[in-house]
Amino acid sequence: MLRKFIQENCILKGGFSLSAGGESDIYFDMKRALLDSDFINALISEYRYRLCPYKDATTAIGGCGMGAALLVPLLLLGGKYEHAPLNGMIVRDPKRYGTKNIIEGRLPGQQRISVVDDVLTTGNSINIACSAFKDAGYMIKDVFVLINRANNETINSIYQKYKVPITSLFHASEFEPTKERND
Repeated sequence: MLRKFIQENCILKGGFSLSAGGESDIYFDMKRALLDSDFINALISEYRYRLCPYKDATTAIGGCGMGAALLVPLLLLGGKYEHAPLNGMIVRDPKRYGTKNIIEGRLPGQQRISVVDDVLTTGNSINIACSAFKDAGYMIKDVFVLINRANNETINSIYQKYKVPITSLFHASEFEPTKERND
């Protein structure tokens, strides 16, 4: 169901500017999926399955950017275990008002975080999140992304820097762009 939904609704072709810079002829618009209740329910089931090896070690889910801001609350709903409830955190640009936090949902130290994002391309969002969490004293346990469109150099760089497994539901090469950009 997840693959079919992404293939039919989320892959666009045309000229796109990517958030980390650069251009692409293919764009994975995962917000379409993350705002669909059927996709969300299927994703939660899949995440529970994939989280099992880490469930005893993970105490929080966090990330950086819009993809993570949508994904973290959804996975919190589906990833909660009775013996180990999960908490969420989002890394953002520092606020210029109020608390001026970089990490929203700041929790006591020693949290073991699964860092998540919708699409991994350059690793920029993952690196920002992992760096902020490490600087705050948290331990990164794994990285989980919906779509991996990164090259091996990016994957190896993230692994070498944080020494954590990187899991993706799908690789970009598993999909064919079928819809023209429709602005």
